[in-house]
Amino acid sequence: MEDISSTTILQNIRVLRQERKYSQEYMAFRLTFSQNAYSKLERGLTRLTLERLAQIAEILGTTLSELIKEPAEEKAPDE
Repeated sequence: MEDISSTTILQNIRVLRQERKYSQEYMAFRLTFSQNAYSKLERGLTRLTLERLAQIAEILGTTLSELIKEPAEEKAPDE
């Protein structure tokens, strides 16, 4: 079993949030956080619980597995 990097999870959250054009302020409101607290969470300065991760997945309209998966490596075009 592979280790799950918290950096990967946080990057996935940030990418999905930006793709959906959600601000940190919107995410904070939905999670009942201050914007500053959410910013710290997204930067990895506060601990992310499984419960919060599930709430974030729901807000972003995705699954926990999508949030924790490693991004696919880009393949070089065939020469």
